[in-house]
Amino acid sequence: MVVTVERALVTDARIDHPRMASLSKDDSILILGSMGIRYPANTKLTRDTLVEKLTKAIDMTQRVTSLAPKRIDPEDLKEWREGDGTNSRTLMQIYQECSMDECAHNWFREQVTGNRNEPLGANVFSDARQTLMGIAHHYCGPHRCKIFLVEDAEQTYSITFRLLGVYSLEDSTPLVSVLYDYGPGPGLARAYDFLATRADVVPKIKATPLELKLLVKILEQNSKRVAAAFKPSRHFSERTHTRSFLLPLRALSAENIDAQLASLSHIAAKTVRFSLPEASEDQVSSMVIINKNAMPSELTKQKIWPLNEPRPENVHGSTPFIVKIQVPVLGDINGMMVYDRRRSFVGYIYPEVDPSAYARVDNLVRTKGIMGLKIYRWAKMVGDWTLDICLDVEPNEPVQW
Repeated sequence: MVVTVERALVTDARIDHPRMASLSKDDSILILGSMGIRYPANTKLTRDTLVEKLTKAIDMTQRVTSLAPKRIDPEDLKEWREGDGTNSRTLMQIYQECSMDECAHNWFREQVTGNRNEPLGANVFSDARQTLMGIAHHYCGPHRCKIFLVEDAEQTYSITFRLLGVYSLEDSTPLVSVLYDYGPGPGLARAYDFLATRADVVPKIKATPLELKLLVKILEQNSKRVAAAFKPSRHFSERTHTRSFLLPLRALSAENIDAQLASLSHIAAKTVRFSLPEASEDQVSSMVIINKNAMPSELTKQKIWPLNEPRPENVHGSTPFIVKIQVPVLGDINGMMVYDRRRSFVGYIYPEVDPSAYARVDNLVRTKGIMGLKIYRWAKMVGDWTLDICLDVEPNEPVQW
């Protein structure tokens, strides 16, 4: 039985295979933008460079580089068992997890529209995550679905795959082992021989053409990490299917995004001194800056900043990077906050420490900044508590963090 799945759920193939169009330059820009890595439509970066950046971004969003070994044999992994070892959360809870920023946007959207989910096509990365949520939902449901069809509304293109099992990668990360195939036309037609021999409930998940390209890109990348020794049993109709796996997709961290964007080789800058607040004896001696892209499960890893810190760490060396400068919005704070995208350092520009720099930056933020509250500028660390900031030139890339 084939069941159509609406997108209102709570929240060895190559990408240039002749059965599908390869990712274009515009495709890559749109997908990267949906992940938070935004390039202008007229960027001078080539298609190949953008596809390479997308490849790295996909690995980052799956946390592959930190989790997975070079080659994976699912049969060497433990079977996923919820509540076993460090698996305190269910499969659905893991696939539904969103970052602090996403949770806030989902809540606001629900208050305004009555639906916390973005409509299909609004964000291709969000679409792909909802597809994986749908797969987890039906796999964990009463029918224990293992065969899925993902296709666009016009059935011009589709992906079919079968779940082989769910395994534990480093104990707390579920790895969904699959056999997949893709091509033009309805997936049901291509999988007919196989489905005719089974009585399974088969969810059919709606997707956009661009989402299908992204999903195939993910499956293709992961297929290269499957060990050659892993040879699952196949139905005769699965002879063209490829071994691969799926991992939870997470929002990219600020550090991930920063690593993907280009930097300047030289800037003309204004030297600005900054510092941390001084903690008196009756005050707390540290502070925490919460990254809006952090998952709730990652909050315990947020850096604690000791006040009266000897000096901030310079992770950038002599390489320029982008900083955000925010004027105070609370009456009891008289310094402008300055920090980089990674939060490798956090400081304040105080009027009493550097009066001329403070006056110039404050005027710039309030007259030319976003809503008069913040600006983004290129900077370079030139001392323990000193930045060279390019105040007169805006970054030539969209910045949102």
